[in-house]
Amino acid sequence: MKRFVIATILLVAGASIATAQMNGDLLHQGWLSYQMTLEGLTKDAPAAIFAAGVFSGYVLAISDTYAHIPVGTPNTQIMRVVGAFLDSHPNIQNERGSKVILEALQEAYPPPPPVSKQDKSKE
Repeated sequence: MKRFVIATILLVAGASIATAQMNGDLLHQGWLSYQMTLEGLTKDAPAAIFAAGVFSGYVLAISDTYAHIPVGTPNTQIMRVVGAFLDSHPNIQNERGSKVILEALQEAYPPPPPVSKQDKSKE
């Protein structure tokens, strides 16, 4: 019976996280859970492990759409970049999650400046 109750709670919690629109606040909660998993503090906290997984999956999926991340950048670095951005921008709680992630990546890995026509003619 105890296992059934725990499984039901996790299912409901997981469904609510998965169906909610990802925003800055949910991303920050996921970032905090992700940090806890890195420190080994979640072995008895399945909901935190789940939230960390949602965070990392969402961040990596959105980061795949951004072309200016250097080749070979570890996934953990990308998640730390987004996490640091979340920590330093508490006013983004209601922003769309994808927008927040792209802003973090653009700040950390800005696109190269456009090449002017004069620069092209010098080559």
